[in-house]
Order: sequence, then structure tokens, then C-alpha cells
Amino acid sequence: MRTALLLILLLCFPLTGIAAELSPVANTAIEQSIKEPTITVNNATVRISNAEGERLEVYNLAGVKVAIVRIDSPAQTVNLDHLPKGCYILRVGQIARKVYIR
Repeated sequence: MRTALLLILLLCFPLTGIAAELSPVANTAIEQSIKEPTITVNNATVRISNAEGERLEVYNLAGVKVAIVRIDSPAQTVNLDHLPKGCYILRVGQIARKVYIR
């Protein structure tokens, strides 16, 4: 009897976690509380917001990583005037954006 109850509990325990993960109400609440990072570029100045703890990765069009900057504040300004003029890909977390640095 004891082993049957233990077996039932072990089989039902993982299902409670799956049901919570599949709940659409729980997922929408989490998605609403997380803000996506925003990237704004003006000439060679890049402003990043909502990305504290992330890092800005700068790639040239050949795919070579040319700069990495750690984002330490909720809104941070990064100067990329040390890079030559041209097109670059900026990536913060899962957000990527193609920009032109003047």
C-alpha cells in the first residue's frame, strides 16, 4: 500500500510543474514584467536602455566581433567613435540591430 502511494506521488509530482509552465496566465504575467532592451544610435553614440547586466556586442558586416561593452546601468550611453565609419551589427541579449556609424 505504501509503495503504491509513493509511486502515485512520484508520477504526479512532475505534472504539477508542467501544468504551471503551460499556464498562459503565468506566461503573460512574466512577459509583461520583462522589458526588452532598446538601442538608439546617433552618429557614433549608442544609447542602451533596459539591459542592465547584459553586454553590448558590436560586429562588423564580416561577422567579426570588434567591441564588447558591459551594460552596468538601466540606461547607458556608449561612444563608438573609435570604430571606422560603416555598417555594424549591435547585439544586446536577444536583440540585434544593423546600424551605420558615422
